[in-house]
Amino acid sequence: RVADEDAWEREMPNGVQDKLSYQQEMREELLAAFNAGEAWPEMSYQVAEDDGRIREYRFRVVGRETVEVPAGTFSTIKAERVRDHDRRTTFFWLAPEHEFLLIRFEQTEADGDGFKLLLKEAELAGTAGGAQS
Repeated sequence: RVADEDAWEREMPNGVQDKLSYQQEMREELLAAFNAGEAWPEMSYQVAEDDGRIREYRFRVVGRETVEVPAGTFSTIKAERVRDHDRRTTFFWLAPEHEFLLIRFEQTEADGDGFKLLLKEAELAGTAGGAQS
């Protein structure tokens, strides 16, 4: 193992998520609401940050959008991370018909810098689609 100056160690309370597992939990909550015909839930997760701090990540569904990405065109719901004092914006576009698969992700800092992720390729229900590498 290579020593990592940014490594940290701490006891985690029950229910704390990491930066990947909270996204899976979000998908599961949205899928449950979708299958039950319920309103979209407000979602909140305790997430371990890269520095070991635990922060609350809150999300809400802000609408539906048709999104075109290299993997194709998808009907999605758009979820936004709710922040009280941060001007950074974070959006997730998830496809209900594909178990809320993440289709697009976009984060923009207050100064306009940021990044986006677009689904390039996927095999959905046994059918491959998307850009060929």
